[in-house]
Amino acid sequence: TTLIHRSDHINKSMDKDLNKVIFDELEKRHIPYRLNEEIADISGREVTFKSGKTESYDLVITGVGIEPNSDWLKSSSLKLNEKGYIPVNEYFETNLEDVYALGDVIETFYRHTKKPTSVTLAWGAHRAAALIAENITSKSSSSKATFKGLLGTNIVKMFDYALGSVGVSESELSNYDYEVVEQTQKQHAGYYPSAEPLTLRVYFDKATRKILRACAVGKDGADKRIDIISTAIIGNLTVDELRDIEIAYAPPFSSPKDIVNMIGYKAQSK
Repeated sequence: TTLIHRSDHINKSMDKDLNKVIFDELEKRHIPYRLNEEIADISGREVTFKSGKTESYDLVITGVGIEPNSDWLKSSSLKLNEKGYIPVNEYFETNLEDVYALGDVIETFYRHTKKPTSVTLAWGAHRAAALIAENITSKSSSSKATFKGLLGTNIVKMFDYALGSVGVSESELSNYDYEVVEQTQKQHAGYYPSAEPLTLRVYFDKATRKILRACAVGKDGADKRIDIISTAIIGNLTVDELRDIEIAYAPPFSSPKDIVNMIGYKAQSK
């Protein structure tokens, strides 16, 4: 197995430096990889790369990125943005009456910043389907259910590690005046068996102290902490209030000062 990637930033939902564990896991298992590389040609089993290398493979699995399949709509009066996504409002309505859109093809908005975004993840599509169905079958036209926006909460597994994030993307942080706080500690009591390091990084707005983005990476517990931060953002908590979240504690599960709490304590000094 060989991993080929056309840039040096894989798993772009995560901060670039936190993806180091992916390469560590590949190297640990002697799986070769090449960055800034692309396939130029496939002939039979022979694969020619842009670097000039030619290698033989039995199977090629390609992930070529995501773009909206909306060309067929360009001749219609349905509005598309400059990237081909369909802008929708809080009801998933398009600019045309009684025409709705959902899923990977839409432009919606972040819940916590209200900025436009396109998030190609399953949760948003399922929530949109339920909300659209609720509104078009409702007997009351005056009390429509509204969508509050997306946070892009996501997680992937790479062998023994999980890498998750929530909030605006790393590339979008430049639009904000932000501060960052980070903590690495064991996912549960260190004296309890199978304690492993967990890293949690949280970005927050300097003026409002509201959480903009968070990343977590570790062998255990990353999912729980990202879910907690996601809930905190929905609850409109500040980064400082993370110290007040009461995490279920017993030695196999967390610490008296959980890593989420420690982010809140450390944020006080910023």
